[in-house]
Amino acid sequence: MAKKPSAKRYAEAAFELAVEGKDLDGWADDLTVMARALENEELVNLLDAPNVLMDKKKEVIKEVFGKSIKPLPVNLALLLASRNSVRLVPRILDEYEQMLYAHKGIVLGDVVSAVALDEAQLKAIGEQLKKMVGSEVKLNARVDPAVLGGFVAKVGDKILDGSARTKLEQMRYSLVGRRG
Repeated sequence: MAKKPSAKRYAEAAFELAVEGKDLDGWADDLTVMARALENEELVNLLDAPNVLMDKKKEVIKEVFGKSIKPLPVNLALLLASRNSVRLVPRILDEYEQMLYAHKGIVLGDVVSAVALDEAQLKAIGEQLKKMVGSEVKLNARVDPAVLGGFVAKVGDKILDGSARTKLEQMRYSLVGRRG
């Protein structure tokens, strides 16, 4: 049985090339451009189709990416297309970003809030988390109405919970007491 291609393996190779070429952020930008373009399902289906000749795939890749990203990331897209694996690009980007942040001493965190947070709010939460973990924090924000109000932020095993849901649960617990 043939092994499935690994997004992590491609990301590691891209990261090595980026380190050698001293272009860590450039690769991140180019992978982001690729991932955005590959949100187009028709493009993905064409590039991952085993019945489409590689010459046609190469033509499409050069047309779509030729002027917007550097040659080495274009080569990665060509390699992925030759293996019918361009669907891996978003996961390659995720893996690459994790390596990039680790290289820069930045940890990834998540913040969930009832409503979208603005940049100032995200920065303030990031600063609080930085004090807790001792490193720069890059936050991925998402909205979940179940939070009710406030936010819940997590970095590794550290949690900063300023949610209305938790405050209500704490109030209920203090009013009702320990009943089993």
